[in-house]
Amino acid sequence: MSGDEWFTPYQEDPAAGGSSYCLSFPVHKICGRAASRPSVVSSATSATLCSYFCFRDEIVALPASREFRNRAFHPEASNLAFRKMQSLANAAVGRFILLTSVTLGGLAMSVYFGRAVAQGNFRMLGMIFGAFIAIAIFLAIGRNAYIFLAMAVSMSGSIGILALPFSYQELTIFGCFGITLAFLTFKKLRLETRTSPLDLIVFLNLAYMVTVYMRNPVGFRALGSEMVGGRPYLTVIASVLFYLAITQYKIPAKLAPKFPFIIAGPAIILSSLAMAAFFIPGVGKIVYPFWTGVGIDRSVIEAAGGTASDATSGFSRIPGSSLIGITTVQLLCAYFPVAHIISPMNPGMFVTFAAALILWLLSGFRSGFLVYLTYLFFNCALRRRFFDLVPAFFAGILLFSVLIAGQGTLFNLPGGMQRSLSFLPGNWNHEAASDAESSTEWRLNIWKEVWGNKEFIKNRWLGDGFGFSAYDLKIQIDSILGQGGYTDGTSAQMVTGAYHSGPLSTIRYVGGVGGLPSSPSRCFSRFLNCMHW
Repeated sequence: MSGDEWFTPYQEDPAAGGSSYCLSFPVHKICGRAASRPSVVSSATSATLCSYFCFRDEIVALPASREFRNRAFHPEASNLAFRKMQSLANAAVGRFILLTSVTLGGLAMSVYFGRAVAQGNFRMLGMIFGAFIAIAIFLAIGRNAYIFLAMAVSMSGSIGILALPFSYQELTIFGCFGITLAFLTFKKLRLETRTSPLDLIVFLNLAYMVTVYMRNPVGFRALGSEMVGGRPYLTVIASVLFYLAITQYKIPAKLAPKFPFIIAGPAIILSSLAMAAFFIPGVGKIVYPFWTGVGIDRSVIEAAGGTASDATSGFSRIPGSSLIGITTVQLLCAYFPVAHIISPMNPGMFVTFAAALILWLLSGFRSGFLVYLTYLFFNCALRRRFFDLVPAFFAGILLFSVLIAGQGTLFNLPGGMQRSLSFLPGNWNHEAASDAESSTEWRLNIWKEVWGNKEFIKNRWLGDGFGFSAYDLKIQIDSILGQGGYTDGTSAQMVTGAYHSGPLSTIRYVGGVGGLPSSPSRCFSRFLNCMHW
C-alpha cells in the first residue's frame, strides 16, 4: 500500500500552501506485522470500529508534502501510530463500559433506596451515602493518595454507626491502597521496589509475625472461634498495606515542607472535638456516632448525679489536650531549632510552645514530660545543635521552680496540672498526688505479677501471639456489665497483654526474639515522628 493511499483530502488550506489530509481506513494495515498476529489484528479491528467515535471530534490534519508522509510511515512511526490509536480506542470502550455500569447501577440503587425509605432503614441509607462520598473522594485524589496516607498517620477512633469494626485510619489505608493498586494495574504508576536496610527490617518483622500467628492461631468472636482477639492482626495487615502504598509515591519538592501540617491536622482536629465533648454538654452524643474517640461528655456526668464542675475540677484528665500539646511541639520541632522555639524574642513561637506545655499539664499525664524532652533532644541531635539544650535546660528549671514554689501559696493549679507534676516535690493536692501514686503502684504490681507468673506469658522467647480464650472474654464482658469478674485477683490487663509497659507487652505478643528486629525500626520511626519527614 503506497503512502498516498493512507491519506485522503480533508480540507483546503491556502495559507498552509496546499491541502491538508487525514488518516484513512483500514487501521489494521498500520502495522505490517498485523497480518501474521491474529491477536494484533483483532485489536486493530476493534480500534477500526471505534475510530470514528474517537476521531470524529479530533481529526488530525497533516501537511500534504510527500516527504513528510514517507517519513511519517516509517515502520517505527507506524508502530507509534498503532499504539496511539489502540489507546484511544480502549479509552472509548472504557467510557462505554463506565456509562453502562453507572446507568445500571443507578437504576438498581434507586430501587434499593425506595425500598429502604419505605421500610424506614435510614441508618443503612446514611452508611451507603457515606460510602459513596468516600469513594468519590478517593477517586478525586487520584495520584495524590499519599496525602491521605500521611493524614492517616495521626487518625484515631472509628465510626460508631458503622457495623464493621474498622477505624478511620484503617479505612483510609484500605481506600488509598485500592487506588494505588488500580493505578499500578492500569500502568498509571510505575512499580517502585526498595531494598534499604529499613525495608529489610520491615519484611523481617512481617515474616516473624506470620510465624507467631502460625504457632498461636487466633480468630474472631463473631466467627465463634475458641481463641479470640485477632483484631491486632488486622492492624498489622493495614500497616503492611500502608507501607506498600506509600512507597509507590514520590512527594513533590514543593509539597514536602507542608507535610508536617498534613500529618498533624487530623490529630489536632479530632483532639479538639474530644475537648469540646468534655466541656460542652451534648457534643459527645452528637459526635460519637461519627467518631468514637470523644471523651467524657459533661451531660453524662450530670446525668450520673454529678455537677458540671466535677468534669473540670479535682484531678480529672482532659481528653485530647495532651495530644494537641504534643502534636504542636512536633510541628515546632519540624520547622525550627530549640533555641528559636523557647526564645521570648520570637513571641509567636514562644507563646505557642507555652500553650502546648499548658495543654500537656492539663491532661494529667506525667509521661508527657519525658515525651517533650525526647522531641527537644531529637531536634538538637538531627540539627546538630546540642548547645541549644543548655538554655532549654535552664528555662525548664526556672519554669518548674516557679510552679513548685507558687503552688499552694500564690496560686492553686488545676487538678490535672498537679497530677502531671506530682512526680516533683511540691505542695500538691493530696487527692491528685495519691491518684498518681496509686496508678504507679497498680502498674508495678501488674508487672511483678505477670513476670513472676508463667501462666500469663508462657513463651518468653518466642511470644504467645495476640488473642485470648473466648471464656476470658466472657468474664471481661460480665465484669464491665457488673455481673461478675475474675475471683482470683486477675485483671483484664493481665489476660490481654495490655500491661502499660512496652517491653513487657512486646514479650507477651512476640517474645524477646521478636522484639529485637522491631527495636531499630521503632527508633527510626521516632526520629521521623520528631522531624516529620
